Amino acid sequence: MGNEKLRGMRILITEDLHPKGIGMLEEAGMELVHWDWQKLTDPSLPTDFDAIIGKQYYQCNQALIDRLLPRLKYVITCGAGLDNIDLKYCAEKGIKVFNAPGSNAASVAEHVVMVALMILRNLNECQSSVHAGRWDRFELAGNELMGKTFGIIGLGAIGRHLVHRLHAFEVRILYTDIRRDMESELKYGLEFVDQDTLLAKSDIVTIHSWLDESTYHLMNDETI
Repeated sequence: MGNEKLRGMRILITEDLHPKGIGMLEEAGMELVHWDWQKLTDPSLPTDFDAIIGKQYYQCNQALIDRLLPRLKYVITCGAGLDNIDLKYCAEKGIKVFNAPGSNAASVAEHVVMVALMILRNLNECQSSVHAGRWDRFELAGNELMGKTFGIIGLGAIGRHLVHRLHAFEVRILYTDIRRDMESELKYGLEFVDQDTLLAKSDIVTIHSWLDESTYHLMNDETI
């Protein structure tokens, strides 16, 4: 879409975006209307928008889409997930949907490693101990990540970034996915297993599969 086509478009912004991104939209000549995602059902919400830009919190469902038709043409989400958008209804109404797959994959992978280390090293308990004036060195010694078995459910963009980072910690990595990734298996020594095997043999399990009806409640009382 050229800049001239963007100029004059009226955009509904449902959540806080980075100031740089807002600036780019304004420089392109768009009119931006900020509206709290929790108040999208408010009768006072204007309906003359060409596009919606939001994140994962608001629900772009049939009710909202119907309110914004016939002018609404684009739904844009600032992330990879599309589970909050009624894709089928958007397709029926000719509304184009855009996401940003992989945009936060590295950040999420780093966060997973951080949380795993925090848990193994009892970091929160150590911090509380120090703040309380105690130095429980031996009681809160924790464990190493090295030598553990790490199970990954879903080897998409986040999963592959995670594997790359975990490889340096000398862990055994199991994974399950709807398809095998032979390239990653050869490069990092991954082991492709079914979900039951992964859950039974892993010390740590992390889930990075797509959220839809087939993966909803993938982890529950029965699987745990």
